[in-house]
Amino acid sequence: MSKARATLEQARHKNPGSEQLWLAAVRTEQRAALPKAADSLMAKALQVRRRSPALLILYCRQQRCSCIVLEACSVSCDSLC
Repeated sequence: MSKARATLEQARHKNPGSEQLWLAAVRTEQRAALPKAADSLMAKALQVRRRSPALLILYCRQQRCSCIVLEACSVSCDSLC
């Protein structure tokens, strides 16, 4: 896990706006059973990519939010299924 974490961190520093890199980093921490680290990365990701539908969907799944949050991003609740 530490190699994957280090590689993703380097890639995010070179390309901080990459939605896919943020998603991969958050999911890596989730798979490692480190929810606090995943939450911290998600917070940073949402600061960098505020209107990212994929990040918002993952965030809502993590937090079990209502679909109202996704309306700000024009993502329908149907896309969660």
